[in-house]
Amino acid sequence: MIPQVTSDGSSWLIRLATVALYGPNDTRATKHTVGIVPAEGGEVTDLRRWFSEGQIFATAGAADEVLAFIDAAGARSIAMTDKIIGCRLSCLPVLGGTRPLDW
Repeated sequence: MIPQVTSDGSSWLIRLATVALYGPNDTRATKHTVGIVPAEGGEVTDLRRWFSEGQIFATAGAADEVLAFIDAAGARSIAMTDKIIGCRLSCLPVLGGTRPLDW
């Protein structure tokens, strides 16, 4: 588990949820990804993704599903990007050609 120090200097252990928002650019989030890291220095053991044609924030129930997943995993702390992770490129080379991004 990841040791954390409280304001009074005592330490306690937690499971960590990592949260990231992705999209075709840095202003439109169409994908939401949550990973659970059970121990310090560990790898993600549980991973879940949500997708939307439009803004993921506007998808009915998406926030409730994300919070339910984090709660069910027993995470007590969340690490999250402060921005949408976006790609400003419209296409990437794939096998000598191009195709729209397929995250």
